[in-house]
Amino acid sequence: MLNDHTPDFTGLLVDEGRFYLTEILGEGNYGVVYKALDTTTNPTSPTFYAIKCLGLAVPNTNQGHTQDEREIKLHALCSSHPNVVTLHHRFCHEGRLFIALELSAGGHLFDAISLSVFRQNDELVRAVFLQLVDAVRFCHERGVYHRDLKPENILCGAGGEGVRVADFGLATERGHPSRSAGGSYAYMTPESLTPGAAHDPRQSDIWALGIVLLNMMSGLYPWRKALDTDAGFEAFLTDDNYLRRVFPISDPLNDLLERCFRPVANKRPTLIQLRTEIIAMERLFAVTSEAQPEASPDLLRPTCHSAPPSISTASFNFSSALAPSTCPSSTPPSLFPSASFDSTALRPTSGVYLTTTKPGQAHKNSMAPAPSPYTQQIAGIGSPYAPLPPSKNIVRRILRWMKKKTRVIALNSMKRKRTNVRV
Repeated sequence: MLNDHTPDFTGLLVDEGRFYLTEILGEGNYGVVYKALDTTTNPTSPTFYAIKCLGLAVPNTNQGHTQDEREIKLHALCSSHPNVVTLHHRFCHEGRLFIALELSAGGHLFDAISLSVFRQNDELVRAVFLQLVDAVRFCHERGVYHRDLKPENILCGAGGEGVRVADFGLATERGHPSRSAGGSYAYMTPESLTPGAAHDPRQSDIWALGIVLLNMMSGLYPWRKALDTDAGFEAFLTDDNYLRRVFPISDPLNDLLERCFRPVANKRPTLIQLRTEIIAMERLFAVTSEAQPEASPDLLRPTCHSAPPSISTASFNFSSALAPSTCPSSTPPSLFPSASFDSTALRPTSGVYLTTTKPGQAHKNSMAPAPSPYTQQIAGIGSPYAPLPPSKNIVRRILRWMKKKTRVIALNSMKRKRTNVRV
């Protein structure tokens, strides 16, 4: 359903008659994407594009407003990479700003995950993930930080290969730590989820890549939010083998992801280190002889089987079905997508915008529904799920992490002593 203020351009010619908009591919709060036929191409082998309708243009100009112009600028800087959606050009029609984008025949990474394309396929997962790492590294080298990496914002081929990063609506060129954040709860770092805490956008993208990798291998999340109040993240902080027990991953991959999700940002691996270690791993999935992962229904997926909401109000979700699932809360989650896999498991619900707000004052752009464990505002007041103050939250995370590492060091020391005694 289109926004009340956004007209439906289906069936119209735009860009001086070049593109014929055939159908709507998907829509969000502030954008609509159409499938478009290029009328200048040969009718026997027509070319199609994805045409994204952004916001209103500035009156009497061909320029968009600040956020739309920033999205176009940053996307154009990265568009030349083979694993980034190509942005061809921009134009205005009836006072609105449009961009012509590469059309993906295979849909989104989310769709491939829901079809179990990656299940127990080490080489496909490795190839696709390395493509994502290369695309993000290319963006970072050009001073562009995506901040909203997730399966819905990644296009791919029919078999899941040939991925391309899309939707730069939340991208930023501010490489230094910032106190304003955006994204989707399940993919955000602890520091970006903590009101008032500074976070590095580079770290946001690296963290999100780790979550996406787990999505690809299982169709599930490790936690709803990387906060102490989340049972999944709490289990991760106190158990070195939490990811290994819950997800079908090998021991080397478990070690790498544990470092990717460290509470202390500067202790996480770089993109180069991430790429090098993934290439060197013999296996990403656990072998059959290893202990099988155990399901944890209360930690892996919300009971309604819908993902944490997107926090973007300006970025477009290319997925065509945005409605959350209404499945019964008693339905248990499964580790692997199957014939009964609920395809809304990774799909976002209504969007909200995350920013730092004063105590007792909600942000004017907030679009969150009534507070709940999954769709509350980060800075919401009066909710039992509101996070701790920034200082206590960060200190608590670091102390828990240090305690866990101290326990591991002590256990290793005891093992060495036992070995020496036997010798």
